[in-house]
Amino acid sequence: MKKQFLLLWLFLLALSVQAKNLDEGLKSFINQLNAGILAQSKNKVAVLDFANLEGISGDFGKYIAEELSTQLSNAQILSVVERRLLLKIIQEQASNLSPEFDESTAKQFGKILGVDAIITGIFIDFGNTVKINVRAINTQTGEVITAATCDVMVDDIIRKLLKRELPAPQVQPVPISQEVPKQTKPAEIPVSELMASNIIFSEDFNKYDVGDPIPSWGEGLTILKMNDGRKCLSTQMSGVHTVRIVLNFPVNFSIEMEFIGKHSRGGVDPTFTNSDGEPFKINMWGNAPSFQLPGNKYVNAEPWNTAGILKIIKRDTTFKIYWRDEFITSGSYNNLGNFIEYKFNLQSGDNITNIIVKSM
Repeated sequence: MKKQFLLLWLFLLALSVQAKNLDEGLKSFINQLNAGILAQSKNKVAVLDFANLEGISGDFGKYIAEELSTQLSNAQILSVVERRLLLKIIQEQASNLSPEFDESTAKQFGKILGVDAIITGIFIDFGNTVKINVRAINTQTGEVITAATCDVMVDDIIRKLLKRELPAPQVQPVPISQEVPKQTKPAEIPVSELMASNIIFSEDFNKYDVGDPIPSWGEGLTILKMNDGRKCLSTQMSGVHTVRIVLNFPVNFSIEMEFIGKHSRGGVDPTFTNSDGEPFKINMWGNAPSFQLPGNKYVNAEPWNTAGILKIIKRDTTFKIYWRDEFITSGSYNNLGNFIEYKFNLQSGDNITNIIVKSM
């Protein structure tokens, strides 16, 4: 019995270590769903309510579906059926649909809604964490196109959505001679406002184990540990390796990446690609490093050291480049289109410790 309890405790501990906050988990789902569904040449989807193991959605299951639907729509990569229309159709067709979501139900939704895929999933409450499993199902074949899972840390917002009682506040004893000040009830903040953030993508690589291959970022990439103890995305293979992020960028955004390396044999060349497949490449070269925006001359950064944070800011038609918080160069460009991919090059000895994308 003691051994079983120890194994259970270690399992729950592992879950809590790897768990993300809900916003990070949803963003990871968005990237995987967009890539997986598009790879199957599908583009129109509907998002159903998530449910627990007993088939009950509740506020939490509905909230996940609403957030996924909204973020997928904002990404403008997939066409998403509006949730109100979806719920209305479900109510109207309730008598014709199977009581449990199965292959037959997926095909029925495909015919009724004219969608290529249905996105749904389950959540499992483990106490300190909630495991969320999501899957996209082909409405023609009923087969799973892509699936993803994430462990989410339970905070006060999730606790409310799960209808759990909040823990009682810890009250310090007050001497009888002292008067207890009157407490005022704080105003409640809507869940949507609490969850809002201008960070639309972030990765620091510390959640991975050293030596892990990271094929989702590109071929030949792995996780290494630097001298200061931080984990980084790098490569131990020869040649140039391309790192890719599939992400629908807003019109105005900033992207930061901490880069440490030499790159004397080739350029980092951060490149954005729009929905028409047209690249917008920023040349980054050498140990300075040097930067060049399309149509501009190379501009050297100071100091002469390839270790620092590269920051790219786009506002409307203007791009600005910063290195180690110092302005380097800028340029104005029309007809850029909607960027849906960001990529750059890594070689052996180059390290990336974090990447953050923010809407501006």
